[in-house]
Amino acid sequence: MRNTHLVPHYILCICILHNICLKRQDELEFPMVIPEIEDDNKGPVQVNNELEDQGIKKKT
Repeated sequence: MRNTHLVPHYILCICILHNICLKRQDELEFPMVIPEIEDDNKGPVQVNNELEDQGIKKKT
């Protein structure tokens, strides 16, 4: 969009169109596809004591 001064007008038009759709009960039905995500981190992250001590020293 090159004319940024028109952004409020676009937003207003979208809101008006949205309200017209709601008033006419015009709903768009589409299937929701949620992909399965495999999580390899099944437990807490293991931090060795040396790294944990370094982190504590930096905080103090």
